[in-house]
Amino acid sequence: MRRFAFFSSVIVTVSTLAGAQTQPSLEGSWLLDKTRSHYPAQSATEVIHQHGPAVDISFRETSPGRPDIAFDLHLTTDAKPTTNTVGANKFTSTTHWDGNRLVTFVEGDRGQHMTETRELSADGSVLTVTGYHQDELTKPYYVRVMVKTDAPGSKK
Repeated sequence: MRRFAFFSSVIVTVSTLAGAQTQPSLEGSWLLDKTRSHYPAQSATEVIHQHGPAVDISFRETSPGRPDIAFDLHLTTDAKPTTNTVGANKFTSTTHWDGNRLVTFVEGDRGQHMTETRELSADGSVLTVTGYHQDELTKPYYVRVMVKTDAPGSKK
């Protein structure tokens, strides 16, 4: 009977571990690869810190003839709403993992909404950030291809 109980607990543990999905780590500093992006800024950086379900993003962007943009976002991957402020705009977002993609649905205080996805390349050196306007999830309105700044061959 003890042997049966032991094997049963081993099977349950192995099944639980096999069913658990590990999410990719987006942790690091990322720099816009302008040549591969469809994005209006001259340069952009993201610094991402991931701890448990929390994902903190510091975003910086520069473009000629426009003021520089800088903001910090706090997201949680448990699909619970978080509120952030960018400039004078306040928005609520929910974020979750869809396989290896981090999906954030954003709703602004003025009724606007969008979806943004972050997907890491298989080798972990490229982060593709795609923004979809309102409910149009088939055609992105921007794509930022971000290269990890400490990756071999990256622009520093």
